[in-house]
Amino acid sequence: FRRVLFRSVDRCRDQDLPQLMSAAIADLQGFDDLLSLLDAALIADPPLLARDGGFIAAGYDPELDEARTLRDEGRGVIAAMQQKYAEQAGVASLKIKHNNVLGYFIETTATHADKMMSPPLNETFIHRQTTANQVRFTTVELSEIETRILNAGNLALEIEKRLYKRLTDAILASAPQLNTAARALAELDLLTALADLARGEGWTRPQVDNSRAFHVEGGRHPVVEQALRQQGGETFVANDCDLSADDGAAVWLLTGPNMAGKSTFLRQNALIALLAQMGSYVPAERAHIGIVSQLFSRVGASDDLARGRSTFMVEMVETAAILNQADDRALVILDEIGRGTATYDGLSIAWATLEHLHEVNRSRALFATHYHELTQLAAKLEGVDNATVAVKEWEGEVIFLHEVRKGAADRSYGVQVAQLAGLPASVVARARDVLDMLEKGSREGGGKVQIDDLPLFAAAPPPQPKPSAAPSPVLELLDGIHPDDLSPREALEALYKLKEAARKNKRGPLGGPLLHLSQNTPAGGAGPPGPQRLPGRDQLSGVDDTPTCAARSSRSCNMKPSAETWMISPALVPGTGASNIASCSCGSNLSPTSGETMRMPCFSNTPSNERMVSSTPSISAAATSRCSSVADSMARFMLS
Repeated sequence: FRRVLFRSVDRCRDQDLPQLMSAAIADLQGFDDLLSLLDAALIADPPLLARDGGFIAAGYDPELDEARTLRDEGRGVIAAMQQKYAEQAGVASLKIKHNNVLGYFIETTATHADKMMSPPLNETFIHRQTTANQVRFTTVELSEIETRILNAGNLALEIEKRLYKRLTDAILASAPQLNTAARALAELDLLTALADLARGEGWTRPQVDNSRAFHVEGGRHPVVEQALRQQGGETFVANDCDLSADDGAAVWLLTGPNMAGKSTFLRQNALIALLAQMGSYVPAERAHIGIVSQLFSRVGASDDLARGRSTFMVEMVETAAILNQADDRALVILDEIGRGTATYDGLSIAWATLEHLHEVNRSRALFATHYHELTQLAAKLEGVDNATVAVKEWEGEVIFLHEVRKGAADRSYGVQVAQLAGLPASVVARARDVLDMLEKGSREGGGKVQIDDLPLFAAAPPPQPKPSAAPSPVLELLDGIHPDDLSPREALEALYKLKEAARKNKRGPLGGPLLHLSQNTPAGGAGPPGPQRLPGRDQLSGVDDTPTCAARSSRSCNMKPSAETWMISPALVPGTGASNIASCSCGSNLSPTSGETMRMPCFSNTPSNERMVSSTPSISAAATSRCSSVADSMARFMLS
């Protein structure tokens, strides 16, 4: 790494670099002597702890090399001495052995005892012990070697510690220069990492000045964007933000559904301001950032129980710090103020906080909230603009577009998000009922809804399994067709087979006979049955969701003045008999006395969001609910 680093430094030395990088590169110079010392003294991969030893390179200290040789190669030293003593005594069977009593000793057979104890050998070999067949000797040299071998491990470690102290003293002598080099290396590491990130992620160079501008085009959250890419999911949706103001506050009041991306939008703009002011490129197509004196953030929910602070108390403490410290050059992001208390208390606090930010702090701010009443302040406070995160509804579900637009949201889609989270269907259905009742009371100006008005104590019907669809011969034929393998003639024959199967079977999507039109007898006259045909798309009224039998029947029955009505067989759903048929009066230009009624099988597993209030007293709520579900199914079938 060091060699690569200094090669890079050498290449950059003669280039025209920014002053910060040139100064950092210069601070990495002047350590040649210290590097030479450490290169010679240390091995390439030293151990983690100095107490383990083994970090001094071989050849650096002769005394250490000798101690390591005795520690690691003691057998070789003893074998060399044995050979020397055997040649000196002229006894080929001479051996050097070891036991726990005598340590190392020289052993020969009793045959050579007289020779070993006679001059001149007795001056070298000292008699120690005689056994029945062996005679044992020692020498001064052997005793010294034995001591050195036994102590070689500890001696080597002590020598390494002494050398380690010498090296640390040399490093500490250069401590000021090393600290400067460390800071320079950190700066180079940061700059190169940011440059690599900017090039790889398509960031742009921001304009930073002393104005109060805050204009971002195509801003993105760098962390969320990368996470989406790694998961192979959807592309991050870039958004613009403009909090520029020459004088006074500039506040965006952001409303919209849960999970739509409000918090992401707040944080990405705070990150862009932070990156721009630290000298980095930013994740945006274009950015003009005026100097930000302080960056305040009040997001998320947490408590501090050890200090006796609830979640709401922590939220208020953080909000108080912002309102007491933010100035006109501060950037403030506030996510959900006042949500931890009663509705009116929280709304009042959020309202007053927004006014204080605008009138007193005069800061640039992003304020996300679900209190839609606050959007009225945009018409009263000059520096407040409404913004919302766009969504679309499709078949009762919410699709998040993640696009921030000017304007205000009228609701937060909390029940739909709860459904996405996996709340039980009965809980979601009850939530819809309560929400409808509360909204109805608010629209009608009835004040607070009484507890008796809400269906809190009504038993929710248990969810029923959906009826299984019977196999369709047409679908079976389709499954057996491989379009890429068909010739034109075979394709035509397959089309005839499908048409014949449909004509013979005449089965609908749920396995019963297909719907058919019959010409009912108009009021005041008689006439022959008309042709059986499906109405066109223009014959159906708008697909509103008004929960009334009249609205539901007009959705399916309100034809042109041809007096045609749907006659739906009970066999549409297997297992439904005549007793399970509910009638919904068309309520159109047909007279109820003429018998023009829409008769349909009644489902027992009606989805909770399809319930309706019957406008005909003789029809039960459950029956009209099932009528509504079938009517919706038929309308979708005809539109498809």
